Amino acid sequence: MTIAAYSTTKKNYTQWAPFFLRLVIGFGFIVHGWAKLSNGPAGFEKLLTQLNIPFPYLSAWITSLIELLGGFALILGFFVSLTTVPLIIIMLVTMFTAQFDFGTVP
Repeated sequence: MTIAAYSTTKKNYTQWAPFFLRLVIGFGFIVHGWAKLSNGPAGFEKLLTQLNIPFPYLSAWITSLIELLGGFALILGFFVSLTTVPLIIIMLVTMFTAQFDFGTVP
């Protein structure tokens, strides 16, 4: 067990860092997934239609559910490495379709 040089109590807190990151990122996905579902996927479907995303109705439902359920899975720590794959794909598609068109490139 490695003890960090900056620790004054000689305790190893490195195991808590992923937990807090999972909380923040998971909460962000839950909030955005819930926002898409609570207003009905029709509004999000219109946005996907304007962006020429294929199968906008199906994509609206799948994206919303993946964000919502993926956020819960991240917070609870269920299959984190597998859960992040669809979330990463959604974020990459969002970045290369919507964000480039509106000029907000990360």
